[in-house]
Amino acid sequence: VDQVSFGVVAPTITAQPSSVTVPAGSGASFSVGAAATPPLFYNWLFNGAPLIDGNGIGGATSATLIVSNAQSGRVGTYSVEVSNSAGFATSSNASLVLGVVNTNTGPVTLNESLDGGLSFTTGGTAQPWTGQRTVTHDNVDAGQSGTVGDSTYAWIKTTVTGPGPLTFWWKISSELDHDYLRFMLDAVDQTKISGEVGWQQITFSVPSGSHELQWRYSKNASLADGQDRAWVDQIYFGTSQPTNDPGVVDPPVILIQPAGKTAEDGDTVALSVAAASSHPLTYHWYFNGTNLLVDGVKFSGAATAQLTILDAGPAQAGNYSVIVSNAGGWIPSASARLSINPAIDLADAIDTLELFVTTDGDVPWTGHGVVTHDGVDAARSGTVGDGQFSAMHTTLIGPGLLSFWWKVSSETNADTLFFSVNGTPADAISGEVNWRQRLIRVGSGAQYLDWIYDKNGSVSSGSDRGWVDQLTFLEDGAIEVTPPPVGAMRPGISISETKTRLTWTGRTDKTYKVFYKDSLSDPQWTQIDGEVFVTWRFVNGVPVTDSIAATFEEALAGRTRFYRVFEY
Repeated sequence: VDQVSFGVVAPTITAQPSSVTVPAGSGASFSVGAAATPPLFYNWLFNGAPLIDGNGIGGATSATLIVSNAQSGRVGTYSVEVSNSAGFATSSNASLVLGVVNTNTGPVTLNESLDGGLSFTTGGTAQPWTGQRTVTHDNVDAGQSGTVGDSTYAWIKTTVTGPGPLTFWWKISSELDHDYLRFMLDAVDQTKISGEVGWQQITFSVPSGSHELQWRYSKNASLADGQDRAWVDQIYFGTSQPTNDPGVVDPPVILIQPAGKTAEDGDTVALSVAAASSHPLTYHWYFNGTNLLVDGVKFSGAATAQLTILDAGPAQAGNYSVIVSNAGGWIPSASARLSINPAIDLADAIDTLELFVTTDGDVPWTGHGVVTHDGVDAARSGTVGDGQFSAMHTTLIGPGLLSFWWKVSSETNADTLFFSVNGTPADAISGEVNWRQRLIRVGSGAQYLDWIYDKNGSVSSGSDRGWVDQLTFLEDGAIEVTPPPVGAMRPGISISETKTRLTWTGRTDKTYKVFYKDSLSDPQWTQIDGEVFVTWRFVNGVPVTDSIAATFEEALAGRTRFYRVFEY
């Protein structure tokens, strides 16, 4: 037997990290066991964000993680990703808790579990909150939400008379961005958390007068993630505040986590975090676990509360997080995912694959699928600054009839979308102009067409963009098309189960043909139902029905079809 080889085996976790409880200031460690084809790589996470060595952390890329100085800013959940060339595996979460082992196992009331001497009630549409001793911040007891089903909630409430300071610790294990733990003042949200968030301290100033304080865990209409629960501990108001050593600096707390976003190719995207601290804060943003360190061509604000991604493209899609720190410690944010919709070819976007479309100017035009006339895609001008322009061009051979739809959102009579033929302006729109069709007859020979969004030297309004969609050109000698009269009804389309119904304003002295394509790249249009003759009964809404699928299930699966109606 010669040259026997085996495939690379992806990692599996053989020993999960264990939770630990240690006194403040002492050391703690977490270890993982894994089986796989070497070499193995380790990446430890704290509350879902990647760790790096330094500031009391060691072994962030090894099988054992060391926390050398356990403080409140390092209390939370730790996990590790183990990978090799064949794949990766993620461990379960392990918690770091400060204090001594809690030997009191007896029952505890809700008021006792929340510590601050306030009187609480619990209610809602789900099971009530209770006191318990298993998941706590003070290693003694804490309030825990009851079992919450889809579209239900449970709350705890108390009433205080301000002004005065309020502090509390909270924690959640839920479906990210869907099932929330909220803090409310007089039934109005003040802040909220979701996903896998370890113990965080919140400080809030209650204004003058009597006010209702409420903590509410609510679940949306579907899905569950994590433990589907929330916890609150150590609620102190006013004179009930515990006395702290004035020489101890508390680490920062994150009030609002960075939120995931979906953007178009070329957009500028901003991600932000809100944190609270009595001491100056520093910020370090990460992209897919890599410290951005300093601003570059694509990023600005990497050391501030707001990270800006410039001209975002597919290479910038991924997970972003930020570590917030002060003199007392640091805390990582949850990850926010940035998704980038792919760029669309300009000719495809304006539905004219037979023409060659180019773009230039300070910022190019792009194809995108958000603001469209046909419900599929359209061309959109670039994000230009003061005194800049974005231009799109194509050339066709006349004579014939040109048709296109356009739209603009800009400063009225200042920032303008121009259309020109052979360098001569033919039309312009500015302000808030919704989709409008433009029909123009062009002469013989080569015709150079330009759409230019031009921004003046100051002020922005609306979206500061122009759009073009559904450009068509019919040469003279082809099927003659009569432009619709002023006030004519636009063609309409409706879908019912497996059929599409087309309607348009017709004339009894004209005949019509309807054609379709399933893709604009198809070489030929296919005719539907032969010639269509108009009767007075249907003159205001000529109907043609097309079967778009054999079964309703096929229709639900989604299908694209494009139509043209010719009058002759």
